[in-house]
Amino acid sequence: MGHAQYHAVQPFVRAVSGGISTAAIKQCSSPEAAKRLAERLVSEKKAIGALAYSRPGASSADEFAAPTFLARIGEVPETDDY
Repeated sequence: MGHAQYHAVQPFVRAVSGGISTAAIKQCSSPEAAKRLAERLVSEKKAIGALAYSRPGASSADEFAAPTFLARIGEVPETDDY
């Protein structure tokens, strides 16, 4: 079973109730690409916040280690809140 490093961005949007909600996770090709995408989503007002992260996992199974957070941009709830 091969191991891979996954890089992604979790965008956050304003919910109808006024709270913060998650949007679809976006995978990226590198840690730098994840950071740039997080910054762009917030600067272009496509999200109120974004969390860029990396995490190792098995490429053929749903086994993932805890994420390493790369960047918190804009309004991002505490990790335990989502």
